Amino acid sequence: RNKARDVFDLQYLIEKKHATFNQELADKKLEFYSTKYSTKEFLEKTMQKQAFFEKELKSIVFTELPSFNQAMHTIQKWAQPSKKSTVPKKTKQNPAV
Repeated sequence: RNKARDVFDLQYLIEKKHATFNQELADKKLEFYSTKYSTKEFLEKTMQKQAFFEKELKSIVFTELPSFNQAMHTIQKWAQPSKKSTVPKKTKQNPAV
């Protein structure tokens, strides 16, 4: 898909629902296309949505729309296959997150 909504939704899932990256699952889903997950390729394709991010979303997002750069920063940290999740979860020691 080539929808800016995917960038917005992924950022939301990472930040609000603490979605974690699972390379094994990504590779399994990509088997159909005879390929494996590539962070570089994923981020390149995600960056292609920058040109229409605000235009596509401003009429359908009723909360504050993050900038494309904010969304990409979150996604870049999350998309690294060597890490389970880089978004800290709320804990007793870290309640401000």
